[in-house]
Amino acid sequence: MKKSPKNCDNCARCCTWEAEVYSEDNVPEDMNELVVENLWMMKRNPKSNTCIALDINTLRCTIYHRRPTQCKEFEVGGKFCLDARRCSSVKILS
Repeated sequence: MKKSPKNCDNCARCCTWEAEVYSEDNVPEDMNELVVENLWMMKRNPKSNTCIALDINTLRCTIYHRRPTQCKEFEVGGKFCLDARRCSSVKILS
C-alpha cells in the first residue's frame, strides 16, 4: 500500500481545482472575482489553468498566509489530496 504524502512539495494538484472565497477570508481583492450573486472564487491563471495565487515556477502559493479557508482546510494526504494526485489529466503548465 502506498504511503500518504506528508507535504505538498512538487505537487500543487489541488491548485488546479476551483477555490471558493468566503467573506471572512483575507484574500487580496485583485485575486478573487464574483462569479454569481454571493459566490466569490479565486481567479484562474489562463495560461496554466491553476489558481492565480500559484507560482507555477516554484509550485508554491504566493499568498499562503492569506489563502482561502478552503485551502487552509485542505488535508495533505486526505481523500481529496489523493484524488487530485491520482488524476492523470492534471498537469501544471508553465
